[in-house]
Amino acid sequence: MRPSLSTIFCLIIAVGAQAQPLTKELSPAYPTNFKEANVIVQDPRGIIWIGDGNGILRLDGTDCERVYDDIVGVSALCASGDSLWVGNRDGNVALLVSSGTKLVLNKSVSTSTINHISVIDSWVCFSLDGEGVLLANASDSVRFNAKQGLSDDVVYQTLWQSETQQLIASTDRGIDILEFRSSDKHLGLVRQFKELSLATSITDWGGDVLAGTYNQGVFSIKKGTFSASIASGLTEIQKFVKSKESLFVLTDNGIWEIDPDPIHMLNADDAADFIYIDEGLLLVLHKNGHLSTIDLRFSKLAESANAEITAIAVEGDHLYGATSGKLLQWERNSGTLIQSCTLPVGTITTRIISTGDYVYVGTFNEGLLKINPSTCSITQFNVASGLPDDNVLDLSLYRDTVWVVSLGGLSSIDSDGAVLVHPTAEAIGSTYIYSVLATEKGIYLGTDGKGIFKLGSGKFQKLRLDSIIENSTVYSLSADGDNVWLNTKTSDLYTITAE
Repeated sequence: MRPSLSTIFCLIIAVGAQAQPLTKELSPAYPTNFKEANVIVQDPRGIIWIGDGNGILRLDGTDCERVYDDIVGVSALCASGDSLWVGNRDGNVALLVSSGTKLVLNKSVSTSTINHISVIDSWVCFSLDGEGVLLANASDSVRFNAKQGLSDDVVYQTLWQSETQQLIASTDRGIDILEFRSSDKHLGLVRQFKELSLATSITDWGGDVLAGTYNQGVFSIKKGTFSASIASGLTEIQKFVKSKESLFVLTDNGIWEIDPDPIHMLNADDAADFIYIDEGLLLVLHKNGHLSTIDLRFSKLAESANAEITAIAVEGDHLYGATSGKLLQWERNSGTLIQSCTLPVGTITTRIISTGDYVYVGTFNEGLLKINPSTCSITQFNVASGLPDDNVLDLSLYRDTVWVVSLGGLSSIDSDGAVLVHPTAEAIGSTYIYSVLATEKGIYLGTDGKGIFKLGSGKFQKLRLDSIIENSTVYSLSADGDNVWLNTKTSDLYTITAE
């Protein structure tokens, strides 16, 4: 059997399809003294920390453990190496090390709320809500405020430019570019953009500096020329978060992506903060402590005016194709359309396999559809039927059993319609399974970053392969005699011998 046309075709059309994120809400178990969440950060070890009204919490799976409660009203967190800097609404600062278990500093640096903390070499920079900017290290401190020329004493954030040794501050009345020399503890004004009032967030982007304002939109400041121009009309900016390829924005009504036009990712007027925690994954902290994930790795193929075909399959003399609303059947040689079956409204098709008598259609929102192409009758398998999730990523057929991979893991459906879930957490962990291939030698699973696993005799076994493949993300699997073809995250095509 050759590599499936449906896999190849889906890879081609997915490039041009409109992507919408998959969102999910989580409700961690908080200690009884939890109070309104304010800020979230991930340290270099991957540990996630949450600051609330009563101190610091460490997120571990779905549980939140209170690790420190001597500094209340937490307003800022900064993770640097093994250190976690904490600032609060009373101007107090704490420094925790060794995974947050050891307190080495707890002192007052201001009478104002600490809005933001960043680390610049041996210095720590505090953005203060009423007292300007404070730079401090173990033995010295430098302050810069409105009396010395700062546009305003309410500072929301600072951004360090190492190549120019400049510190950019966003304030209530503009953007200030400051020169900092640690050798003589000099902090002086270079340039101001007072026209950018209520500048609430700044970030490096595309070689320039982006400034987000509350009322006027997003501005791009050209480095070197110090010229500012409007980059986006999106307003009510609270925070920028960037990945390697994307820029995300927290506003008063949720999360947006600037691409370059704003795309609304999550509608939430109670979002307190958010972080980019993994490839294509955002974690949003709500004020009530709930968390929302925005997963960009799974793109829903939107309906289009041209009814784009998102999956195809060949069986004997027939060719099948699925759009967002139809299952189409053609005569393979002549191309004559011989059947058109209507799918449930809003169906997003991802995969098709045919047994001759039936066509199985995997969807990204309606589970699995078993369709009689002669009568267009539909049997639906979804969470209510026993599937672990309604978002199907891949299908494979061996004898009379359909193997299904969804966001919830691996399951199978026999000829009588009985659904069996195959738990994978113990062997594979919480990683997603992207692809499945059922053969007489076993069930092969392509995973997100953990290579290939094989299910045989009721046990999962990780295949020990070439180091390039062993820990790769495997998007598709297909059989060709005794060979298994696989497509990886890097778009490379490999073949291995089925064992």
